[in-house]
Amino acid sequence: MFQLSPDPCFNFELLRILAHASYSSGADVGEVLLAASEIESGNFESWYQAFVKRAERVLLTASTSNFRDPVSVRDANFRAATYFRAADFFLHADWQDERINDLWKRQTECFDRAMELLPVPGHRKLLPSADGFDVPVIFFPAAADPSGEEKGKGKGISPRPTVILGNGFDGSMEELYHLHGAAALERGYNVVCYEGPGQPVVRREQGLGFTHEWHKVVGPVLDYLETLPCIDMQKVALLGYSMAGVLAARAAALEPRVKACE
Repeated sequence: MFQLSPDPCFNFELLRILAHASYSSGADVGEVLLAASEIESGNFESWYQAFVKRAERVLLTASTSNFRDPVSVRDANFRAATYFRAADFFLHADWQDERINDLWKRQTECFDRAMELLPVPGHRKLLPSADGFDVPVIFFPAAADPSGEEKGKGKGISPRPTVILGNGFDGSMEELYHLHGAAALERGYNVVCYEGPGQPVVRREQGLGFTHEWHKVVGPVLDYLETLPCIDMQKVALLGYSMAGVLAARAAALEPRVKACE
């Protein structure tokens, strides 16, 4: 296989970023390959510089007076969010590095601007748990019910199947939108992306490491879904990506409201 970097860890992460190009413009292949060409093998600072440069260039292009199409603006902000997250990835040897929180703030702002320009915008919620932490989620309503009626939180919406997406050790819920969420939305599912203790938002904002009691993380998400008229609670699936494959199985074993688990 052709290697994008002689460093196997860098090569793996570059492939991971390239995977964002499959759906909803989470990355551009040319931009990622250009960043790869600027990265020195094993040099974390060069990785940071290459992806910050890509993100800022994309945003600069999107801010020009000729760049007004909402789809183009949306896609540019999705790509910039991905590149800011990528720039953050190898900074974690020093959690006092101020760039970590700054990059996360910038990726969140870009992702939220893009999310607002979706045909049916997603929205964030912070769900309290009974165990002293909050579960951040992004809820993406399916675009339309079978009759073509616009979906959302309004009354009269027919309940739809829903996929709950969780990431692994160091993955974000924003990443999951591009890897799985957009594809599920196209097929008529509601999508919920979430994070728990040990994962990016909860680690940064609540200072919490992982818990093996993952049903206590998924439980508040299911409690929230029960309040929405567009959710068919008999058709709720839980998908775990990377390490979350283990976490999802643990949650599903102890949470009967999960009807399918992958």
